[in-house]
Order: sequence, then C-alpha cells, then structure tokens
Amino acid sequence: MAQWACIMTWVAILQSILTVGGMVAIFATLKFTADQARAAERAIESAENTSKIELRAYLAIVPAGFGFDGNAQQAIIYVRHENSGQTLGKKVRFAGIVKYLQHPIPEDYPFPNIEAGKSITVIHPRQTFEVPVVYDGALTGDEIIRNKKQRWRFFVFAKLLYEDIFGVPHETTACWSVDISSFHVRKPGMKHDVTYEYAEIHNDAD
Repeated sequence: MAQWACIMTWVAILQSILTVGGMVAIFATLKFTADQARAAERAIESAENTSKIELRAYLAIVPAGFGFDGNAQQAIIYVRHENSGQTLGKKVRFAGIVKYLQHPIPEDYPFPNIEAGKSITVIHPRQTFEVPVVYDGALTGDEIIRNKKQRWRFFVFAKLLYEDIFGVPHETTACWSVDISSFHVRKPGMKHDVTYEYAEIHNDAD
C-alpha cells in the first residue's frame, strides 16, 4: 500500500507539472497571438497613414508677378496657390498682406496678425489660381529710389488654411521679398517679371 501511495503521489505531481506546463503553453500562445494582432493593427494603421500622406492635398503659395496701379499709385503683388497633391483641398481660406521693409528682415521678425477670410473655394490636384495682394500705401518716388538701392523691398506675408479629403486641417505660410529695382513706374498695369527672394523665415507647410 505504501508503494502504491508513493506511485500515486508521483502521478499527481506529474499531472500537476503537465497541467502547469499546459497552462504556460496556452498563455504563451495567447500572448503570441495578441502580439501578432497588435503588430497587424500597427501595420494597418501605418499603411493607412502612409496612404493618407500620399493621397492628401498639398497646397503651396508661390510668387506670380508684380503689378502697379498707375492711378492709385499702388503696388500689387500677385500670389499663386497650387495643389501638388493627389486629391483636392477643401475649405480653402487665404490671407495676405504686403509690407515695405528693409531687406533682409531679421530672423525674429513676427508673422503679421492677419485673419483668413471665409472659405472661398476648393483646389483640385494640379489646379492653380492667383490672388492679388495690394500694398496699403502709395508707391512714392522715394520708395522706388530706396528699392532700387536694394535697401528696402516689398515683403509678402501669406497663409493658406485648408482641409484635406480626410478632414485634417493644414496651414501653409509663405514670405518673400520683391525687388523692383528694374521696374519702371512709367509702365503700369500688367504684371511684370521682377526678382523674388524667399525669406529665411515664415515659409512652412504641414
């Protein structure tokens, strides 16, 4: 009887070991499955994010010309909006201002507090359109002389607010100077080709 009891004791011990081992194996399997599921979710999320990045709209602001209103003696800076993305940009809002400043502007020069207007349009892929931004002041002879000496220039500050097709908001800002040293006031009206120079600040896009 004592021998039989000893045998049963060892059998019970072996059963316990097998039970524990089985539970460990099941836990390891469940953990592996959960890890695989999380990895698959991350891969799907990454693929979705990559697809959104590849498919979303990318709106840029670029120089489009310089004009002069001979009657009002005002400078007009033409700004072009471009969509280089694969899908449209919606709820597009624009704000722009022209300032007459010494060139170059300091690195800590703040972006002007300009409010974008109401949504006016959507911009489809490869679509462009132009907006005139008028200098709020008369273009005097002294300003022309200062500009020709390249100490003062017109600076355009512009921003675009829009949403991509996924409903994510974006903002593009741009700043460049306009050198009108070769411009002749005697030829007002149509747009003129002048030299542009992007500033080292306030040219960003997300």
